[in-house]
Amino acid sequence: MDVATGNPRKNPWLLAANIAFIVLIVAGSVLAYVFQDRLTYFEGLGYFGVLTLCFLCNATVFAPAPSLAVVMSAATFLNPVAVALMGAAGSTLGETMGYLAGMAGRNVKQIETPKNKVLCKLIDLLKGGRQRVIFTMAAIPLPLFDIVGFASGYLKVSFWRFITLCFLGKLLKISVSVAVSVLVLGSLY
Repeated sequence: MDVATGNPRKNPWLLAANIAFIVLIVAGSVLAYVFQDRLTYFEGLGYFGVLTLCFLCNATVFAPAPSLAVVMSAATFLNPVAVALMGAAGSTLGETMGYLAGMAGRNVKQIETPKNKVLCKLIDLLKGGRQRVIFTMAAIPLPLFDIVGFASGYLKVSFWRFITLCFLGKLLKISVSVAVSVLVLGSLY
């Protein structure tokens, strides 16, 4: 057996590492979802707290967490522009977990045709217009972006392209949420 190969089907250590990575992501997601009420401790840490909370909220793969609530509340007592930037950066970093899970999943098992019709349609959309789909889905305030991240990693979309489009979409979504929060709740900043 060729242990030096990068093919997980020929290298049991690489296969085990990919499976362990997926298990860690799922376990981390479950823990963040279960203990999400205790995450509010980070809000007192200012901009670092916004970045950290948005990362943790978006690192939960397939479990919704309230990152928009974090930035909307933080915008009332911190600089709204900085909150939007830190929230978008943290959210983008968190979304890389889904992307990396997709890459690891591709190495564990090659899926030729998924049986899920929504996933098939999304994969077809990503194959055709990756930039538009990634940006648009990142900008929509729905918890569907984990699927886009997973599919992007599975389809080997360039990591930097994924990060850039995700950041721009998240920045748009968070900026609108922050603006609404400041207009409705006011700002102490």
